[in-house]
Amino acid sequence: MLHLLRIIRKDLIQVNSVKKYFLYAIGEILLIVVGILIALQIGNWNNRRMERIEEREVLTRISNEVNRHVAIISSIQSSALSKTKEALEHFASVFNGEPISDDDEFLTAVVRSGSFGYSTPRMPITTYDDLVSSGKLQLIRKLELRELVSAYYLRNNDTERRGDAVKGKYGLLTLDLVP
Repeated sequence: MLHLLRIIRKDLIQVNSVKKYFLYAIGEILLIVVGILIALQIGNWNNRRMERIEEREVLTRISNEVNRHVAIISSIQSSALSKTKEALEHFASVFNGEPISDDDEFLTAVVRSGSFGYSTPRMPITTYDDLVSSGKLQLIRKLELRELVSAYYLRNNDTERRGDAVKGKYGLLTLDLVP
């Protein structure tokens, strides 16, 4: 192709047709400009495609993390429910006028039922932290979804801070009561 263009250019120069040579030169420039524009468009398309792939990966990671949170919370709730039932059984017998059969067991049930939340584990939030620290939270294109994700993780962070503030020394003191 280049060989053919060189031959055409050489013929136009030798014939002394300046007008035809300029038209040829303008055609060549347009061809180069169109090629550059096509290359830029392909590059932009590829960048958008890579961002969509990364967005899907981020949303999958967030989904997995939230599912882990649900599993942790379910485990905590079932544990708290069983501790509460155990304590209620002890309380019911005492309220019915029955003597406490085992002081240590009764005290343990009371303390465990009253100290729920003092040993709750921290929820993993690595995906959100990674997105915020790298500035890639904008990968989530849908504004409403991005706001929901941020609100969820900020609420989780607030819950942990409130839990830390409530814990104080109460949890440690009550757990020290249990033999």
